[in-house]
Amino acid sequence: MKRLAILIAVLSLFSTAAAWAAAAPNWWIGSQDEYQRLVNAAKKEGNLVWWSHPDPACKPLVVGPFEKQYGIQVEHTEYTTAQIVQRVMLEGAAGVYTVDVSNLSVHHVPRLEQRQLIKKLPFKERVAMYRDVPALVSPNSTAVVGYTAPRGLAYNSQQVSKQDLPRSYQDLLNPKWQGKIGIDTDVKEWIILAQEWGVEKTTQFLDKLGDIDPKFHTNNTVVTQMTAAGEVILAPGIIRRIAVTKFKGDGAPVHWAPLKPMVPVDLLLQGAMAHAPHPNAAELFMYWIHGSPEWLRGLHKCGGYGNSMIPGNPQQEALKDVKTLYFDCQWGAKAAKDGTAAKFRS
Repeated sequence: MKRLAILIAVLSLFSTAAAWAAAAPNWWIGSQDEYQRLVNAAKKEGNLVWWSHPDPACKPLVVGPFEKQYGIQVEHTEYTTAQIVQRVMLEGAAGVYTVDVSNLSVHHVPRLEQRQLIKKLPFKERVAMYRDVPALVSPNSTAVVGYTAPRGLAYNSQQVSKQDLPRSYQDLLNPKWQGKIGIDTDVKEWIILAQEWGVEKTTQFLDKLGDIDPKFHTNNTVVTQMTAAGEVILAPGIIRRIAVTKFKGDGAPVHWAPLKPMVPVDLLLQGAMAHAPHPNAAELFMYWIHGSPEWLRGLHKCGGYGNSMIPGNPQQEALKDVKTLYFDCQWGAKAAKDGTAAKFRS
C-alpha cells in the first residue's frame, strides 16, 4: 500500500510538471522549457517600458491582454518615431537606458543596428507567424513589423464623382485638378514609390504635380480634414486608416482609394533595445506581438490599425486586389542618408 501511495504521488508530480510544460501557447514553436524559462524570468522582472505611437488611451486594448496573461505591468509613453530614436541614441551615448521596446520607422532600424542599440532575436525560430510570414521580420532579425500604413488617395465624396475619380498617379496631373489637391509634406509616399520608380522619375513627377498648384500641410490628418471640409478635394498619400476610420467612420464625406500602379505601404516596427532594463519581458513581448492575435485585435479596435502582411487581417483584405510596395529598411536608410525627402520637397 505504501508503494502504491508513493507511485501515485510520483505520477501526480509528473502530471503537474507535464501540465505546466504544456502551458506554452500554440503559437510558440521553440522548446517548452525555453518558453517557461523566459516567462518565469519576465514575470520576475514584472515590468516593461514601451515607447510607441498609438494613443495612450489604446493601451488597455493593445497590451492589456499581455499584462493580464503574464502579470507584467506595461508602462507606455506616446512619442513619435523620430522622438523615440533620438532619445534612444541620446541614452546610448550617455550609457543610461530606460526603455525596453520601441516603435520605429523603417530607416531608424539600420541606424540603431550600427550603434548596437537594438537586440537581435530568433523570431522565426520561436513564433509560428514570424516563420510563416518572414517579411514581418527585419533583414537582420532586430525588429518586427507591428503594423502597416498603406497610403492612397483620400477624396471628398460630395465633390468628386466615381466617374471623375483619378485611378492612377498620372491622372492627378490632369489640369482640371488645378488648386484642388492637398499634399502631406512628410513625402513618405514618394520616398516609398522611389524604390520602384527611382529618384529621378519621382522628382520629375513631383515637379509636374507642383505645376497644378497643390496645397501643403505637414500633417496627414490635417490634409484629410482639409479634404473633408472641401478646401481641397483630392489628397494623395493619405494613410488609409485615417481616412476610413477617423473621418469616413465618423460620417465625414471622405473616401479612400488606391492609385495605380501600386500602393506604397509604410512599415511601423517594434524592436527590443539591446540594453533593455527588463530584457526578458522585452523579449517575451516581442514574441507575443504576432504570436497572440490580441495585439492586432486591440490595434484594430483602437483606431483601425492593421497589418496587411498578416493573412486574414482586415487591412490585407482591403488591399488584396491591388499591387503593394512595402517600404524597405535599407532603402529607407539610404534615402535618409542622401536627404531624399528634402530633394522631393524642393
